[in-house]
Amino acid sequence: MSRLIAKVDNAAIQDGYSIYHHSMIISKNGSWAVVQQGMNVNVGFARRYHWLSFEIESFIEEPHKAIVDVKRIRNVLNLTSRESRGCREVILDLVRNEDRLKRCLGEVKRSLDKSHSILEWTSIGVPDNVRENIVYYKPIEEVRVNWIALKRVFRVKPEDFKDLLLFRGVGPATLRALALISELIYDEPPSKNDPVTHIYDPVKWSFTVGGKDGIPYPINRRVYDNVIFELERIISAIRVKEKEKLRAFRRLKIISEKWNVKL
Repeated sequence: MSRLIAKVDNAAIQDGYSIYHHSMIISKNGSWAVVQQGMNVNVGFARRYHWLSFEIESFIEEPHKAIVDVKRIRNVLNLTSRESRGCREVILDLVRNEDRLKRCLGEVKRSLDKSHSILEWTSIGVPDNVRENIVYYKPIEEVRVNWIALKRVFRVKPEDFKDLLLFRGVGPATLRALALISELIYDEPPSKNDPVTHIYDPVKWSFTVGGKDGIPYPINRRVYDNVIFELERIISAIRVKEKEKLRAFRRLKIISEKWNVKL
């Protein structure tokens, strides 16, 4: 499960952020939460992916409780979207037929290279969206498709997209090539909408205790420790007795005003 979640956020969603931190929290009753963080080194920002076990209906279709970033971006390959349902089905069909996949990949490469394609001689014609997707999908190189991994996939013929993701070696480049074939050959495009659900202002939150980069000011460790201490007291009070909740939240309000944090 942990590996599947990491694969979803790193391969099924291709947003320019590479996962570098993965945390899984499991309760005594078996409930769990996963928080992953990805970094986009080109822009210097991170985003977080939040999963909650009791709110997941599907691991491959809009499974997140939240995805948090400073902004939404364009041209995301989002195979977890409901809009990508048809694309996922096409991808599964492709990985069950090696010869057809290789033929389709050749057609796509010729289309992107502006070479003559068999599609030009059919009633379908070359799709109008080829040019629009050149920037997004390139480079699609056959050498980057993991054919060794796909050989194993061809033998097993996975029944659902989750099983495909769990194959080692089926990574971002392979899924990107399969999604491109789905869009250009079968007219089943994946969603390119960024799945971010919450936009946050990192500077606003760093005003609480400072930022590790010194913006807007260096972290004050004494204040940091005091905030942690007070929050631990509040959580402990909530755990002791149900009737202490109101008192604890009142205390939290006082602390937030003391440290100039708006709730």
